[in-house]
Amino acid sequence: MNLNEHILAQHLSTDNMIMDLTPSDKQSAIESLIDKLAETGALAAENVQAAKDAVLKREELGSTGIGNGIAIPHSMVGFTDKFICAYAHIDGGMDFAAIDGEPVYAIFLLLSPESKVDNHLSIMKELATFSRAAINYNFLKTCASAESVVDLLQDWKDD
Repeated sequence: MNLNEHILAQHLSTDNMIMDLTPSDKQSAIESLIDKLAETGALAAENVQAAKDAVLKREELGSTGIGNGIAIPHSMVGFTDKFICAYAHIDGGMDFAAIDGEPVYAIFLLLSPESKVDNHLSIMKELATFSRAAINYNFLKTCASAESVVDLLQDWKDD
């Protein structure tokens, strides 16, 4: 199955990608992605603080650094009826308290409507499956442009 048949591909836009993020810590990385969503109009300005609070509160429960250089900070929120996604690439990686103890190079941020639990879980499963393949992680780690990330995601098959 191609990722473009998955839910994630329908909601991740190159406009909402930061290809040269240099965060000082996990919180600033999350806040930068949410600010990017507001800057592009994907997230209403009045919901920025609520989004930051929700994602950071979820992160307190346990790191969303799932290993293989990928983190998926996320939250289900009541202020939207659509999925809102962002992506950041971090040259050199950063400490995200990932479960494998390795640096994170790629962050997929997801805000999901509270009413779409099944779709939220499907997206999370897709990203976890994607990250388990070493070839995907290695390509993602070296992607230099938003378009190359999109190409990788569109070419990915989970079969």
